[in-house]
Amino acid sequence: MARLGMNRSDTPAGLGAHDGAPVTAPAGVGVAGVGVEAAGAGAEGGAGTPAAARAGGAASDLTATIDALAEVLRAQRRRVASAESCTGGLIAAACTELAGSSDWFERGFVSYSNAAKAELLGVDAALIAAHGAVSEPVARAMAAGALVRSHADLSVAVTGIAGPGGGSAAKP
Repeated sequence: MARLGMNRSDTPAGLGAHDGAPVTAPAGVGVAGVGVEAAGAGAEGGAGTPAAARAGGAASDLTATIDALAEVLRAQRRRVASAESCTGGLIAAACTELAGSSDWFERGFVSYSNAAKAELLGVDAALIAAHGAVSEPVARAMAAGALVRSHADLSVAVTGIAGPGGGSAAKP
């Protein structure tokens, strides 16, 4: 699974924002390259359903991560957008289940098909053909597209193979 976050300044050293000021990632959110990978927010079972996000285990870790992220984004007056493929909007749903999320969650894009990735997020069909829909280059393009097509300062994108029987070592 390819998960990636971006910011408008595309700061190579980590997470940044539209005005170039650094955004401090909360505990439970790792910063890698220009991206953020939220713990538990993927096909590994972390996102589940919004109701499951309040149930316990990995889901409660996701809830704690979202709560911490919300606190940081509110304090820094930042907003985030999501661009989702295999999660089908579950990241946006988990974010918007939190009271007051309109302060920091700007919008979500669900782009399950390759056509939707191109139409909603501007992902080049040639990029998908060259790297496959489940790839870091496509996740980066989805994250960049979410920024261009929203008023958010940061974005997160996820693409992968959905379902219990899907995936491989090369394409998790």
